[in-house]
Amino acid sequence: MDVLQLEQANDKGQLRIIYKHCTLEGAGTGRTIVLKDEKGSTLKKWTFTNAGGSDLSMSIPVSELLQLEKNNAGHDLSLRYTARELPKGETLAFLRVK
Repeated sequence: MDVLQLEQANDKGQLRIIYKHCTLEGAGTGRTIVLKDEKGSTLKKWTFTNAGGSDLSMSIPVSELLQLEKNNAGHDLSLRYTARELPKGETLAFLRVK
C-alpha cells in the first residue's frame, strides 16, 4: 500500500485521483473519497459527480489534506474510495502523520 507524503507538496495544489473499475468501461457512480483514522472514524468525506467523457479524475485540495494531517497528528490516516459499484470501498493510500 502506498504512503502519501505531503511534506513537499504545494499547498495550493490538487491531489488528483483516477480510479477505473475493472468491470466497467471507466469510472463508477456515486463516487466518494473518505479520510479515516485508525479506528475507522470518518474525518472528511469528498463527494464527486459521475464522470463523463475522458476526465475520470477526482480532485482534493492539498491544503485540506495538510490541515487534516495537522489536526490529527499522531494518528494513522487512510484515504478510501467508494462507489455504488464498490460499496465496501478500497483503501487507496495511507497518510504518514507525525
